Amino acid sequence: MKNQYVGDIGDYGKLGLLRQLKGFKLGVNWYLTDSLQVDYLNDEYIADKPLHEALKELVNTDKRTVSALEPLLPDATFYGELLDTQSRKEWHKKALEKLKGCELIFLDPDNGLEISKQDSKHVNYTEVADYFKAGASVIIYQHNDHRGEQGHIARCDRLCKEIPDCKLICLSFTGRDFIFVIQPKHYETLDKQVQEIVTKWNGRFGIK
Repeated sequence: MKNQYVGDIGDYGKLGLLRQLKGFKLGVNWYLTDSLQVDYLNDEYIADKPLHEALKELVNTDKRTVSALEPLLPDATFYGELLDTQSRKEWHKKALEKLKGCELIFLDPDNGLEISKQDSKHVNYTEVADYFKAGASVIIYQHNDHRGEQGHIARCDRLCKEIPDCKLICLSFTGRDFIFVIQPKHYETLDKQVQEIVTKWNGRFGIK
């Protein structure tokens, strides 16, 4: 996540999604690192009006910082330390400690899951596995790439290989996905809430 991205269509999706998921202690790791899309601000159908108005205010007043988004998830715990690839292991260790005890953790990298190399724009599969081992279900922001459906299948296969006990749900939203890596004990609740979100958001979200 970059501060200059704040307020774009991705934030509308990710925050709209997280605000609808109830009954879990939420944690957010911004994967903060040093193509804005704001057409959604003109939508006629608004699924979450308070969120829509708050993001519109941030865009119009040019207050685009990750910290400005945090009041929109008032009960969440946040980790927003700048990600430096040279000290990534220590950064990740601090994140695990900060988000310890959270039942549902959202990971917000620029691009999504790692492809062939580890960098600041991607989440490592081992990092997802560490959160899962700590007892949390995980949601990963994933920007669609040139590999299309083939890439989606490869990501799901890799997640199931790295975390064999998990259950997966993939929610699509305007050129990006939200990949749920779910603890079996959380699956029934999250599956029901995801179905409700798809209905409420009038076609914005879809299940892959």
